[in-house]
Amino acid sequence: MEFNPKYTIEDYEEQLKKDLTFNKYELDEEFVNHPDIYQRWVKVYAKVFTERKRSEENVDRVKAKLDLDIRKDPEGYGLKSDAKGKVTEAAIRAVVNGQVELKEAQGNFYHMYELAKYFELIMKDFEHKKELMKGTADLWIHKYYSNLSKSVEDIAEKDERKREIRQGLTGRRKPKQ
Repeated sequence: MEFNPKYTIEDYEEQLKKDLTFNKYELDEEFVNHPDIYQRWVKVYAKVFTERKRSEENVDRVKAKLDLDIRKDPEGYGLKSDAKGKVTEAAIRAVVNGQVELKEAQGNFYHMYELAKYFELIMKDFEHKKELMKGTADLWIHKYYSNLSKSVEDIAEKDERKREIRQGLTGRRKPKQ
C-alpha cells in the first residue's frame, strides 16, 4: 500500500481488511508475515502524519500571505480605509477567512487530519492482531484445537468408550453401608 494524498479512508479499507485478518491454521506464516505487513503500514502512516503537518503549515502560510496582500491593497479586496488610512483587524480577518485559497488549504488539512487519526487507529489494530495471534498460538499450544484433525466418528467413538468405562466403574463399586 502506497500513500496518496488524494486517497480517502475508503481507499485504504480493502487492503487493510486483508492485512488485519489472519488464518489460525497457518499461524507460522502469519507470524513471519506480520512484521513486513506492519512495516508497510507504518511507512504509510509516517507519510500521512508528515503530510498532515505540512498541510497545517500551509494553512498558516496561506493566511499570512493573504493577510499581507490585503494590507498592501485593501481596496482590491473590497475594503475601505478609515480616516487615518487604516483597515480594521476584524475586517482583514473576515476577508482572509472568506478567501477560496484558504478554504482549499483548510480542506486539505482537515482531510489529512482525518487520515492521520485513522492511521493512529490502524496502528492499534495491528497491535491487536498481534495479540490475537499470540492468544491463538497459546490455544494451539494448550491443545484447544487438538480434536479438529480427528473425524467426527473418532471423537464419537472415544466418547462412547469413555461412557462404557464410567458405567463399568460405577457397576463395580461396593454399596455404602
